[in-house]
Amino acid sequence: MHREPIQENLKILFDLIKKGQIKFSKNVPQTLKSLQRVRQHPNGSFDLSTVEPPVKALCNLTSGLSNKNSQNSNTNELPPIDLPEIEKERKNENEFMKDIIDVSNIVIKYLILVAGLYLLKK
Repeated sequence: MHREPIQENLKILFDLIKKGQIKFSKNVPQTLKSLQRVRQHPNGSFDLSTVEPPVKALCNLTSGLSNKNSQNSNTNELPPIDLPEIEKERKNENEFMKDIIDVSNIVIKYLILVAGLYLLKK
């Protein structure tokens, strides 16, 4: 049975946390709370309704880092950020500013997560 990428990424994230390969700064309490709210079904799959945006961002990040480590890559690239769709046609300037603020907030959260995440080398 093929699992969704988010399910695989959640498994990677929680495996790395369990192994002690990922530690978090005290400066990201919202991320820690979001991680604690994630629930797993008895069959091992994750309840996606409990996965908040900070955890999804961590999944993308750790999946990217895990893939790079397994491929022995020396690049420092981060995985892509999932940004919201931006409306091309706007009725007024306020809609444009709302799009800019939405995208900026996502990028800022992503950068905070990166700053608070430490992947330990074996």
